[in-house]
Amino acid sequence: MNTDLQRWLNEVTAPFAYATAQRLRRELEAHAEDTARSLLDGGHPAPDVATLQALGPAHEVRRQLEQTHFTLAELEWLRQDGPTRRALEEGSSSHGWRRVFNLLAYAFVVLLPLLHWWVNGVFSALPSVLWWAFYAATACAGQLMIRNYSRVAAAILWRVLSMLSVPLVLTLYQPFMPDAAPNWMTPDWMAILGSCFVLWLGRPRAAFALLPKALWKAA
Repeated sequence: MNTDLQRWLNEVTAPFAYATAQRLRRELEAHAEDTARSLLDGGHPAPDVATLQALGPAHEVRRQLEQTHFTLAELEWLRQDGPTRRALEEGSSSHGWRRVFNLLAYAFVVLLPLLHWWVNGVFSALPSVLWWAFYAATACAGQLMIRNYSRVAAAILWRVLSMLSVPLVLTLYQPFMPDAAPNWMTPDWMAILGSCFVLWLGRPRAAFALLPKALWKAA
């Protein structure tokens, strides 16, 4: 590899984490080699110089790659939020007490309408269906994230979805509360509004800022 191409690759891949930078280097090197070989076979007098010209200015290529790949600075920003950092490090798997907590949460989701039926003697059909449907949709969305998005994009989507789900979970839980009443001034509804305000103040700003990039399936 000639020195000019090495310098070009260093400049293009500088903003990215090591694994991403190495992958991009391999792809760009392969493309440069194919271009140089084609030029050489065609009798070009200076294939190396022409290859660099064909690749384009390093700063423009880097800017294009920054739109489709997460940079090291963005990853560090994401890791400042604890839940996002755990999602980046652990992925969809959970360990230790978090695994036990998740199992208990799943049991609670399934059993809550049935417990309400057993205690009150009345099965609330519509609230129960909405309750179960919401969690089924959330589980399906989680699987789609894992299958169709990169690890970083999936972590961002999971973090935003989990935060936005809290007010909806509290709302869907209201029909199962004793003496539930759709009055915006009752303590239960005030708690929901208060939770929305607290969540907004403590929102993961990095995840929300990078959400459009994640939705476009950045790597």
